Amino acid sequence: MPVSYGLSASWSRNSWRIEAGTDNPFTNCAKYRNWYASNAYSYNTTSISKTSSRSAYIKLSYTIDFGKKTSKENADINKTIDSAILKAN
Repeated sequence: MPVSYGLSASWSRNSWRIEAGTDNPFTNCAKYRNWYASNAYSYNTTSISKTSSRSAYIKLSYTIDFGKKTSKENADINKTIDSAILKAN
């Protein structure tokens, strides 16, 4: 198995984010050779790995802030109620 390596950089501002990167930029071609030889049978195959080859990418995303804005306030709770149903600790 060949070594897998890469490099990426990202930048974000407010709700935008962009990322660019590369995987295995100096690899020419990740080839694998499989062979077997015996008295009755032999084979020889060469395959290229798509996941170990060089690649580059760009990701662009935007975060949507949705929902109702609420403020957290101190609740005015009456703690002197004697009822067990309505009692607050």
